[in-house]
Amino acid sequence: MTLPVPDLSIIIPTFRREALLLEALQSALAVPGLALEVLVIDDSPEGGAQAVVQALGDPRVQYLQQQPPSGGRPAVLRNLGAQIARGRLLYFLDDDDHALPEALAEACRRLDGAGCGVAIGLPRPFGAVSTRVEEERVYFDAAARFLARHGSRWAVTARLLFGHALVVCSTFVLRRDAFLATGGFLTDMAVYEDIDLCMRVVRHAGFLNLGQAIVARRVGGPSLISQSTQAQMLEAYRLSQAHYRRQRGPMEFLALKVLNRCMA
Repeated sequence: MTLPVPDLSIIIPTFRREALLLEALQSALAVPGLALEVLVIDDSPEGGAQAVVQALGDPRVQYLQQQPPSGGRPAVLRNLGAQIARGRLLYFLDDDDHALPEALAEACRRLDGAGCGVAIGLPRPFGAVSTRVEEERVYFDAAARFLARHGSRWAVTARLLFGHALVVCSTFVLRRDAFLATGGFLTDMAVYEDIDLCMRVVRHAGFLNLGQAIVARRVGGPSLISQSTQAQMLEAYRLSQAHYRRQRGPMEFLALKVLNRCMA
């Protein structure tokens, strides 16, 4: 069976979360109106996710095993998936989250029509710990207000580089050419590599504010970010900022730092 060239490639890194992965895959495959491919990149040495993919029996889903394992660097897996992907649009879904199929399909259609590099949406948090769900909702409500007020790519670049995170990996859709033009994820970043990538694509090719949730995001469970130390988070921002300064120069770097301080 020859599959059509996909409109959207959905890339799912995974590590020993077979039951949750199945839920993520089912949500991804339900995206309507688009030719899809789904790439599952397994970071476990035993390759447990392969059985999940085989049991689905859907030709749109491809299984790959990261060799050698990344040691907890999902950026490595995402870059691998993006290099193999054939879709003109890319979406990176975490293995414990659920795509919102109709909203994701609409995001892709709007990004196709906008001619920019990335469409930024929002998460719909869920989980067993109600206080964590509420914290997440409040945080991203504030992010949504910022994006609604500031339509400039410079404002969003500055805030992602120097201020609060406005995104997580599963809240934005990218043009594949913009992803490749900016070099993909920085693999030396242990956390926040998704924020850094989104920032660089916004700077390179502009953004579209979707203003709606495109992913149901699980909160309150174990994750790389929840288990990270303050020192690791600060180091991630330092690496992102150092890379940007080298790439774009000290004058632009300083101007964006000032701009971030001036914005509400």
